[in-house]
Amino acid sequence: MLFAIRRIPGGQAGTDATVRQIGRFVESSLHRPNIRLLAIQILDRANASSHQPLKAAAALHAWMRQRIAYVRDPITVETVQDPEATSRLHAGDCDDHTGLMAALAASIGLPVRYVVLGITPDDCRHIFCEIQIDGRWMPADTTTSMPFGKMISMPFRKIYSISGVSNMKALSQAVKVLPTVSRRNVQAAAYRAAFGQLKSNWNRGLINLNDITGYLRMIDRGDSPGRGTFVERPMRAAIQAFRDMIVGSGAVSGKPERGLSGIGDVGGLFSSVWGAVKDAVAKTTVELKIPQVTIPEGLIRTTVTPPAAIAAARETVETALKSPVVLIVLGAIVFMILRK
Repeated sequence: MLFAIRRIPGGQAGTDATVRQIGRFVESSLHRPNIRLLAIQILDRANASSHQPLKAAAALHAWMRQRIAYVRDPITVETVQDPEATSRLHAGDCDDHTGLMAALAASIGLPVRYVVLGITPDDCRHIFCEIQIDGRWMPADTTTSMPFGKMISMPFRKIYSISGVSNMKALSQAVKVLPTVSRRNVQAAAYRAAFGQLKSNWNRGLINLNDITGYLRMIDRGDSPGRGTFVERPMRAAIQAFRDMIVGSGAVSGKPERGLSGIGDVGGLFSSVWGAVKDAVAKTTVELKIPQVTIPEGLIRTTVTPPAAIAAARETVETALKSPVVLIVLGAIVFMILRK
């Protein structure tokens, strides 16, 4: 069995590198028949069909729970197995389970993505895949006691596409193709969402001033889920503005101020902002009415017409209008319309 040894960085960068490797293995397995053959056999035994996505996904999940044991990685070594290797070994840890589950589902046409959970962005503990069924992402965690469609909860949560690209990073790349005015609208939406979520959490007594200060420190350390993306700056501005408002008003939260508790709530904050950003991108592109060029998988499915295509179309029309034959035909059509 082939293997390679690589050095990976610590913290969130190491998590990203690991998930990218899982993505490479999964996408590579889709070009080979073995995983698809295994998935078809599993569905056949369960009397399920890919025309019944919920039943098919549940059958794959049940097979994984029954046949693939959970075995930890060797001490000091992070191993990532090809899905075929996991299917032959009948064992692996959470990232190996994730790879095989994602490969099985994707091989029969079910959209998949990866979810990483942790205490903080630099302390990730778990990964599993989610399967999209009827527009809804359903957890398919095969290493816990959770049934299909349910997941365990941790303070930090980050989502990756099938190729192992984090959604926040991929959306940041995708928005670069939008006009500047669209980018401003999206950043404004991120600011409003962050401020609104903070206000809601404060009013419900879920966060205190220490938490808000902790959010700012997390962003300034480079540990935020939105690190390096186009939404990080407006989010920080919103958090700072909210903190200034609270300090200036002397408001007191219903949550005790003792210690720096609940810092993990920043995951929920970023999730709400992520939803608002997606809505803003979709709304902006609809308003501009410019179809074409698909944005990366796992994100908002919206499109933009390339400037080169617009220029080529304009040149074609202008050339046609210079043709005497075209002008005669157009004149005849206008004459016939006026006669009526």
